[in-house]
Amino acid sequence: MKKVCRVVSLVLAFTILLGTLMTSVAASDVVTISGVTEINSSSRYQYDAQIKTVYVCRGVKSINDFAFDGCSNLSRVEISDTVTKIGSYAFDDTKISRIGIPKSVTTIDETSFDSSRFSDYSTSPNKNMVIYCEPGSAAEAYAQQYNLKYVYATMVYAADGRTMMVTDAEKAGCLSVGWYAQPVSKIYALGGKTAVVPTAQVAAYQKVGWYTEPVIKMYAADGRTAIVRQSQVAASQKVGWYTEPVVKMYAADGRTALVRQSQVAANQKVGWYTVPVTKMYARDGRTAVVPTAQVGAHQKVGWYLIGDYALVKADQDVRNSGYSAAVRGLEKYLNPSDASYVNDYSARVKILGKKTALLASWYASIKCPLAVVGWSRTVNSIGIPVIHITYRNVSTKTITGFGDQFTCYDAYGNATSDYPSLYSDSATYKSKMSGDSILPGEEVVYYSTLYNHESTTSISWPYVLNITFSDGTTWSR
Repeated sequence: MKKVCRVVSLVLAFTILLGTLMTSVAASDVVTISGVTEINSSSRYQYDAQIKTVYVCRGVKSINDFAFDGCSNLSRVEISDTVTKIGSYAFDDTKISRIGIPKSVTTIDETSFDSSRFSDYSTSPNKNMVIYCEPGSAAEAYAQQYNLKYVYATMVYAADGRTMMVTDAEKAGCLSVGWYAQPVSKIYALGGKTAVVPTAQVAAYQKVGWYTEPVIKMYAADGRTAIVRQSQVAASQKVGWYTEPVVKMYAADGRTALVRQSQVAANQKVGWYTVPVTKMYARDGRTAVVPTAQVGAHQKVGWYLIGDYALVKADQDVRNSGYSAAVRGLEKYLNPSDASYVNDYSARVKILGKKTALLASWYASIKCPLAVVGWSRTVNSIGIPVIHITYRNVSTKTITGFGDQFTCYDAYGNATSDYPSLYSDSATYKSKMSGDSILPGEEVVYYSTLYNHESTTSISWPYVLNITFSDGTTWSR
């Protein structure tokens, strides 16, 4: 019977070991078991020869079959007053010299401590076992039935859930070294404070700010606070709570960040603020970062928000540098890859409207749908001048072709034609673009290689002659 049971038990243990990848038995020879309601043969203690002492803490209700079977060096066991059952072969093949069994244990199997079911334990490994028990308990009856030694004892309690059955002579010593005469619990307060109080009083302590496990104060960005169990801190951090006070900080470009209160000063040194701020602009190019609440007051004394400043600056550019500079300046505010890009949508709408208006004014001023923005000269690898001309479509239609002309000049300012015997003796150079497209408002660069004008060092301002649009219409001077 014993061998069959052990084979079954071993098979079950190894099946569970392979199926759940149980951790190895702890190296300590003292085992304290808590946090479970049952101790089974699969609970990793069976056949552990290292274990010498076992504390079954409060909360455990049952020590099941084969739980500590084969723990050949187990000599002391203390069972708490929440356990009600000790199963078959639970402590078979052990060498228990002292075991505390409280009155709560009402079921002790006849094979709990020896599988042979002897009427006495004279040949059992547990023959020297002494049961510490209470009068009238199942443990006392068991000891009497199998002629085991027993002594009357009462229970003492530790704050971590351990218990011991001790004699009256031992009790005073236990109480002087951190054991208690009644069930106690360790409770926790903010700031790391702890206290050991009678378990029956825990509820009263919870009403005045104590907790049954370590806690920490956590903080939300909106100023809320919460007391959180330490085991839940990581989960709370994932949903926006912090382990120290945090402050929402603001950058002038509209960005925000949550910053630990201890890092606020450092962030202020690199352009962050503790209140919403707005960057404002003066006509003379000065800028200032002001609290958003003070924007109205600054507007009254000549400061502008970016949307309004961009419009004022564009008008200045038109007067000082022309339409091209003004439109280019506005486009920087609209380009996400540019450092001057404006995040504010309403401001971008204003800027885009101003750009459209300037293009229309530009068109009206030059009376041509294609404006020449500028030009430059380079020389290719064989020494031929190359003229790069920048155009902007200031119309509302897509351009698919155009022709232009310009006069070439040499280094002395003379109109030049280098090879009159082979080419025209005119200094005027004409070019054409076709097969490409220039979208409304788009700025592009085209180049012309001056093969018959090698001495050209400068040109007259290019002059657009004719234009073809994508809708089939044309324009010409």
